[in-house]
Order: sequence, then C-alpha cells, then structure tokens
Amino acid sequence: MNTTEVPLEKPLKYVLYARKSMESEEALTVLLNVKCKHLLPEGCEGTGYPQHQELREEILKLWKQNPNIDFAWRDITKKI
Repeated sequence: MNTTEVPLEKPLKYVLYARKSMESEEALTVLLNVKCKHLLPEGCEGTGYPQHQELREEILKLWKQNPNIDFAWRDITKKI
C-alpha cells in the first residue's frame, strides 16, 4: 500500500468519532444555561439547534439525577 491509499475503516472510524464528539459537545452546552446563567447577559439563553433538542432534554434529566459532567458525558456518548 502506498502513502495515498488509506484503509476505509480508519477514516470511517474517525468520522464517526468526530460526529459523536461534536453532537455531544453541542448538546452539552445546555449545561451553560444551568451552571453559568449568572455569567450570561440577562435574557441570553442558548437554545441550541433543533436537531439537538431531544439530546439536550436528556442531558438535563441526567444532570438533575447526578450533577456531574463525567456522568452525563459517558451516558450521552453511549446513546449517540
């Protein structure tokens, strides 16, 4: 195999991991509204993208259950 040939499974794994990571990070920003509300200007609340609303709701439920970012991250990344 020369240097221009890359096995398909490596880029595919990377793309899937990157997507999973971006989806999780975007959805986890909902916690900024909870934990950092006092740092945001009045009336400024991130609502996120429509495709992340269900995931954001799930994160809020997890946060109420256990306010620990590691707990929420592990659970959410399993579901994406």
